[in-house]
Amino acid sequence: MEMSLDAILDLAKQVDSGIEVKDITPLQGGFSSQAYKVDRGDRPFVLLVERPGSVSPSNYGHAYTVITLLQKHNFKYAPLPLWLKEDHKALAISFFDGVASDTFNFDSNHIDSSRVALEVIDSLLDTASITLDEYENTAKNFGVEPLPIESPMDGARKYGTVWLDIVRKSCPDEDIVAWLEPRVERSIELAKTMGNNPPVFGHGDPSNPNILLRQDGSFMLIDWDSARFHTSGPEFFVAYTTNLTDFMKPYREVLTSHVAQKIGVSVEEFTHRVHEYRRYTEVFDVNWAAMMMARINAGEVSGDIHEFRAIAQERMKIYDSSFGGVL
Repeated sequence: MEMSLDAILDLAKQVDSGIEVKDITPLQGGFSSQAYKVDRGDRPFVLLVERPGSVSPSNYGHAYTVITLLQKHNFKYAPLPLWLKEDHKALAISFFDGVASDTFNFDSNHIDSSRVALEVIDSLLDTASITLDEYENTAKNFGVEPLPIESPMDGARKYGTVWLDIVRKSCPDEDIVAWLEPRVERSIELAKTMGNNPPVFGHGDPSNPNILLRQDGSFMLIDWDSARFHTSGPEFFVAYTTNLTDFMKPYREVLTSHVAQKIGVSVEEFTHRVHEYRRYTEVFDVNWAAMMMARINAGEVSGDIHEFRAIAQERMKIYDSSFGGVL
């Protein structure tokens, strides 16, 4: 059930007391959030409100912590933090007049998509300037529990073993479960062989809807809820964006070579690392969708099971086309 407009207005007035109902426009939200553009002409902002009965918690406190820290580092590709509700159930951020990268028309706007792809990759790498101490201290200042450093093996346990247990128990599609089981097992084995890099801070989900583009080619990275320190290395950003971000897919080799040169390793070595990381992590996207199906089927959360089934099937096709269905 959506919140009433009067309740949304009360929240918006916490940011700007002059806001009126006519200044509020609903935007497309996510699985956890209702989103509203609030604009009375001087400084528009986005109000995010946790959706009642959402499939997952909003984690706005963590997001506010992260974008506050990014602002201190003069990182220009994240929205500005404006307000955080005391109970962390609502968040206000600066508005960026852009569209999701998968709906942006590069041809009609005469924008070089390869240039933008390189800039996005470089911006993702730039977050490594944030130190663990300042991240933890900033989180504590806002009463937020810092997310722990995550290694490939940590990811395999959480996104593989734990989620797969939920899938086995309640996912209604036996064919998806059967597809997942050997591939999750393969990802866990791959995690054991991945060398740990020094922990660096980075965006946790640099995918299509989280890269907003303007007609001039400028961009903004949004949805910093899952940003954290991890030991996966830069192969995470290259693997994720060049496989699941549509406009970056054609430039996989160029981007891989670019990052390899930037971090000082051979292109051949880094290409192998990216390929193995893709193989390790992409199965977890299917497992996440199947887990959401399972939780909805079990009555634990509300949501559209058909929507998550479609996501799972789409990601299965991506995985099989990338690796030929071979384990």
